[in-house]
Amino acid sequence: MRWVELDEKDEATIRETSPSVRLGSFTGAPGQKGSGSDIGMIYSVPLITYAESDDDLVYAFARDIADTYPAYEKATATTPTGASTRR
Repeated sequence: MRWVELDEKDEATIRETSPSVRLGSFTGAPGQKGSGSDIGMIYSVPLITYAESDDDLVYAFARDIADTYPAYEKATATTPTGASTRR
């Protein structure tokens, strides 16, 4: 594994091809050297439904994802970063 070095000026170029990706600083990812932080790609996983989906079912599903966040908040190095910016 090799760490791809990015910096904040790369974000505009990345967004042209991947609009859901943003750059952020984090530590503890595989391939990182030492205990410093690096800038890497952070992406969201959108919740998408069909227009005819039941509103109550979609709401319950989204609510359950939010309510169970403590169970998976440390699943990746960037999970806490992504969640904290959207609350």
